[in-house]
Amino acid sequence: MRITGGDLKKRPIKTLKGLNYRPATAKIREATFSILSSYGLNWHEVTAIDFFAGSGSFGLEALSRGVWEVWFVDNNKKAVDTIRQNLKTFNISKDRYKVFCCDVFSFLNRRLSKKFQLIFIDPPYRKGLLAKFLSKLLTSSIVDEDCFIFAKVEKELIISHDGLTLLANKTYGQTRLYLWRTTASK
Repeated sequence: MRITGGDLKKRPIKTLKGLNYRPATAKIREATFSILSSYGLNWHEVTAIDFFAGSGSFGLEALSRGVWEVWFVDNNKKAVDTIRQNLKTFNISKDRYKVFCCDVFSFLNRRLSKKFQLIFIDPPYRKGLLAKFLSKLLTSSIVDEDCFIFAKVEKELIISHDGLTLLANKTYGQTRLYLWRTTASK
């Protein structure tokens, strides 16, 4: 698996073996960033967070494309170690990221002053976590008033949520990609 765009394009991403992780394929990541780019994001002014991060592929792609800062959150120590190895291999400055080994729901209970303009969510398939997570996320202190929320889920999952405007709903093989915004497009 390799970075698909930006300064780190074509650099290999170390991924997790086993553990029921499904790293986002190059096609999925290219589609994600193409959709996001169509909304005119100025990557250098964006802060992002990658929930259920796994190997960190979405956050790493974001850093490669110039996102100012990315936080990674996963509850598995092996996943967190893999993310840290990728960041070290790519020589990403430590002031551009933070990595947390904790449950994503517990993370949202923290009172943080940091706001994010881009949020990636890649929960385990068929566990029913997305709706519950979105509800918790939208009442947390980290969502910027004009935030893009991206989710990668199983193809069968059809979901909408109050407080979010649906911008994209695409399927690729067994995967569905959702993009929402917390406010209507300007």
